[in-house]
Amino acid sequence: MRVAPEHLDAHVAIFFAPVEDFELAVIEPQGEAIPLRGAGPRIALGIAGEVEVHAGTRRERLTPGRSVFLEHGEDVQVSGTGRIVRASVP
Repeated sequence: MRVAPEHLDAHVAIFFAPVEDFELAVIEPQGEAIPLRGAGPRIALGIAGEVEVHAGTRRERLTPGRSVFLEHGEDVQVSGTGRIVRASVP
């Protein structure tokens, strides 16, 4: 079965898996600062270019292959011109 993305806006495409406890989103900030949504803990993985993750006072730069774990309840924004994948619960 192939899952097609649902485009929430110009920056976010979400792949809803046929299970209740997992979703995958592809995020492209396109030079803007945007919120990194998702319930519970999240993992963000850089897949192209460079994206900066802002979580409270923490700043992480994601390039292809680099990842960051984000705790439940953290207010997170991303910016940059790259692309990341976010895994979380819906």
